[in-house]
Amino acid sequence: MSFFNSKYPIVAVGMNKVSDVSLAVACHRAGIFPTISAFNNYEAGSLMFESFKRTVERYVSATNSSDVILSMSAKDFINPEVFSLLCDLKISHVELLDSVMPSTITTILKNKEHFNQHNGKVLFKVLLVKDNCYPFDGFIVKGPDGAGRSVPGPASSLETYFDTLKQLAPNAAVIPSGGISTSQQVKQWMDRGATAVGIGSLFAASKESPINYLGKEKMVEASSKDLKVFDKVNQLALVFTESESDGLNNTRGLGLGVRTGLEGHVFMGRGVDQITEILPVEDIVKKLIADL
Repeated sequence: MSFFNSKYPIVAVGMNKVSDVSLAVACHRAGIFPTISAFNNYEAGSLMFESFKRTVERYVSATNSSDVILSMSAKDFINPEVFSLLCDLKISHVELLDSVMPSTITTILKNKEHFNQHNGKVLFKVLLVKDNCYPFDGFIVKGPDGAGRSVPGPASSLETYFDTLKQLAPNAAVIPSGGISTSQQVKQWMDRGATAVGIGSLFAASKESPINYLGKEKMVEASSKDLKVFDKVNQLALVFTESESDGLNNTRGLGLGVRTGLEGHVFMGRGVDQITEILPVEDIVKKLIADL
């Protein structure tokens, strides 16, 4: 593959509180492309730089590779300290999550150009495909069947979003995600022209995931009919205990769910229907590539 240096065309997409170093290392070793979420290193709404730095250095040391997606906010990407770290470590990919504001796009694109000179690529997470898009190197487009999809109101199908984005940005990499969970689906999307496919829920239930084992057992027992939608933002989640909304991303309840597997919730997409046992990442990947 040219856009991702991995054996198989599968990206383990970024999951807040879940996409940590251990899971990323397991994905790298299984031949797929890993993501580490910078939001794991947030406190009080801000990135703790030293903690983030140690996290990234651990991954590079464990894999002897800089091939990874670091999922972060646009404000962190344009933070000089963070950006210097990305370039110094020769990180291969960055994914920007939040809305790109007109006031910051000039700085973002300037950093992107400099990052490209270091052979790095900048992806943007797309939740709603509009009539135009900024010139990023690639897009991870998330459909309505994905976990934790923070967009209010009705959504179009992933197929519609994907086809529209391919027309708007024909030279960019496009990675569909949200509900993709079988080898047949992986093949269908690759035949449709995807650069790779993004998968989250299956890896959230893997042995290497940081989610408490009790929570993983509940994923095995659950189906997509058991998922709850947080109404205001259309977040799909497997709820262990009801909790009040704590902001747009319901992060406190998520952290509780990841730690305990008994309280709070974990974000989960409709791929939960394919979670029938707790497996190592390597075994999950073997199933996903069976039809390639």
